[in-house]
Amino acid sequence: MKILWVATKAPWPPVDGGRLLLWNTLAALRQAGDEVTLVAPYLQQPDRLTSCETQLRTVCRPELVPSRLRSSGLDLALSMATRRPWTLVRHRNVKVLRRVSAELADVEYDVVVAEQVQALSQIPQSSEGPPVVLRAQNVESDLWQALAAAPGGSAAVRWGLRHQSRCLAHFEGRAVLRSAVTAALTEHDATALRVLAENRAHVEVVPATVEEDLPAGRELDGDPALVLFGSSGWKPNAEGARLFLRRAWTEILRRHPGAVLHLFGDLSTESVAGSDHGSSIRSHPSPDDSRTALAENSILVVPLTVASGVRMKILEAWARGVAVVASPAAARGLVVDDGELVVAETSDGWPEAIDDCIASYDDLVARARRRLQETYSPAASRRAWHSLFESAICR
Repeated sequence: MKILWVATKAPWPPVDGGRLLLWNTLAALRQAGDEVTLVAPYLQQPDRLTSCETQLRTVCRPELVPSRLRSSGLDLALSMATRRPWTLVRHRNVKVLRRVSAELADVEYDVVVAEQVQALSQIPQSSEGPPVVLRAQNVESDLWQALAAAPGGSAAVRWGLRHQSRCLAHFEGRAVLRSAVTAALTEHDATALRVLAENRAHVEVVPATVEEDLPAGRELDGDPALVLFGSSGWKPNAEGARLFLRRAWTEILRRHPGAVLHLFGDLSTESVAGSDHGSSIRSHPSPDDSRTALAENSILVVPLTVASGVRMKILEAWARGVAVVASPAAARGLVVDDGELVVAETSDGWPEAIDDCIASYDDLVARARRRLQETYSPAASRRAWHSLFESAICR
């Protein structure tokens, strides 16, 4: 099958959940013999473009368009002037639209996939040509609404977030209706997207995928060694890390004096824990290869307070044989039974959850691996995608 895939960012290196999701999907389809052309803006340093394209050629034919983002202030002004959601204005890229138009004129594709609603604006609207499939990694309007409801922030900021959520909800509903079929990662998201489209659209669940058996990295310091990924670019990451460190870390250290928290990303220890953290917290840059962070016998903690879709780092931790403790928000959307991960039901429940994880570590790893094979394997993903593509083509 010939597939044109349009994204808002190149998936290499797969340093965050969205990139990892796309990378794994492209790899799974490549294994099935599908021919995928990826068109996406390239927003990194120009001298890294060649190496990025080299890596992408292992999973697709990359057509990367060197680009740069406008200032956030200009995008906000354009959003207000056009009454379009800020995030859509932010990712609008005329160069990518032209590249996609040229591909559709030169090559006969069976289907076009938009990775997230923002990518739909890079696909020309036409009653002719291949059907368009939307892959929604999450429900954007739900995320913005949850941010507006989160503690902190001024009244003006909360109003702005609610306004953006309403704009996004309207656009998401139209985007789902425009698409022949929409692929959601979870049944929860699929239901929300159907409601936004007034139950007049075809939405199916296509689970995320990850290789079932990946190697873990070398052991990290700590007994136990805890791993937390954090990014200052997404407020829920920073807020979740702060809550974990300020409400749970002292008690975890009391119970486990040798524990070390390895913080990967651009959040500094001072910004989330204050300066009095001693040697129990180590800061690391965001790794190009997550094996560096997901080390043998470590524990991944995911204390997100706001989330939608599926946490790809949880799936990757399972694949590398690393046990996971997560907040209810982070675990939501995963297809799980009891025993695949430990859920810290409240911000005060993390120390006990860590104890439970240590006590049942091997069993958690074994159950998580079985879940990957049953639900999130590349083979299961390929079957789901091919079924969805057939539905889109036949509509």
